[in-house]
Amino acid sequence: MAYEVLSSVEMTAGLHRAAAQLSNKLPFDIMVTSGVRSPREQAAAMFQIKESGGSITEDYRDDEFALTIDSLYPDLDAATEVVKEYFSRGGGSAHGRSLGLDIRTTGGGAGAQHRLDSDQIKLLIEAADSLGFEPLREYAPPHLHLTIPE
Repeated sequence: MAYEVLSSVEMTAGLHRAAAQLSNKLPFDIMVTSGVRSPREQAAAMFQIKESGGSITEDYRDDEFALTIDSLYPDLDAATEVVKEYFSRGGGSAHGRSLGLDIRTTGGGAGAQHRLDSDQIKLLIEAADSLGFEPLREYAPPHLHLTIPE
C-alpha cells in the first residue's frame, strides 16, 4: 500500500526508502508522524510523553539521560541543551541520528483515517521485524517507533 508523511515531519532519503519498504508489505496505508528530530524537537517529544501521562524513563534505555530530561520539565531550553550534548556524543533517540520513524497507530488529527486496529498493528510489527527494523510500541502518544538499521 502507501505511506503518508505529516507535513511537519523531516525525512531523509533513507527514511523514505524504509517507509516505502514497510508500506509495500502491508495491505493498508500508514502515516509517518515523526522522522528526523532536532535536539529541540527531541526534548519536546520527550516532554510530550510526560504530558500524555507516560513515563520518559520507561521509554528511554538510558535512565540517567531520561531522568535528567524528566527533572528539567517544563524548561524546554534547558532540556534542549542536554539533548544537544547527548546527541553530540552519539546518544539519544534514533530520530536524532536520522534512523527513527514513528507510525501512527491510533488517535485523531491529520491522517485520522490511519488509525490501526490490533490486527493491523500486529501486521505492522511483523512487517517491520521482517525488514530488520526494531519496532517499539509506545502509548503516550500512541504510535509504533521503528529504529532503522544503519
